This record gives sequence, structure tokens and C-alpha cells, in this order.
Amino acid sequence: MSDAPDASAALSRVLEEAQERDEVTLWHLLTRVNGADRDRVFDRLAQFVPPPSTVTRDGIRAGRRDMLDAWWDALGLGTAGLVAHLEALTGRKNDGVHTIWSSGHLVIWSSSYRPIIGGQSMTPR
Repeated sequence: MSDAPDASAALSRVLEEAQERDEVTLWHLLTRVNGADRDRVFDRLAQFVPPPSTVTRDGIRAGRRDMLDAWWDALGLGTAGLVAHLEALTGRKNDGVHTIWSSGHLVIWSSSYRPIIGGQSMTPR
């Protein structure tokens, strides 16, 4: 997100309106904002899914992949290696919209790995 006032206001609204089912979106925001905004996202996500003991605020600020992956795993939507595994299986990367069922959750993400829908418990039909 840019440093523009519009971006800050938009992030504030996202954080205020976020609910438990929005934890996937909040997790993705951790790598798309910087500085104080990253702290704000960290705090809001932690209200729904506390970071594992191996995850620190400083590590998330630094964008440490191991800590981001550990927190992803704590979301209960499958392991962080799932995306890499799917890419290896399909031999495809950044090629559209992907859908998977993981632990009873529908996870849909775009080719840029921005979640479209995620985290809501659903039963496959």
C-alpha cells in the first residue's frame, strides 16, 4: 500500500471491519504494508489467531518467511508449503484463479496470491 492518506484510511477501514473469517486477508496484508501499518495488521490478526510462540513482531516486521509460514500454518488452512506443492504438481504459476479445499475450508486466490475468498468454513457439495 502506498503512503497516501487514501491508503491509510482504506487500511483503517479494513482493520476495523475485519472479522474472524478475514484472517487469510489479514495474513496476506502483512507482506503488503510497511512500518506502523504492518504493526496494525499484526495486532488485528493476533486478535483472531494469536501468533505461534516462534513468531515475533520483529520477525514479521522484517518479513521473515519462516515466521509468516508458521503463522499461516496456525490459521489451520493447510501448511504454508501447500501453494508450492500445488505449483509443483501442476507445473503452473501465476496463471489465474486457484481453488482448493483444505481442512474443511474453501481457499480461493488469484494468480498474484491475493486471496479472493478465504477462511470461511464450508462443506463441499
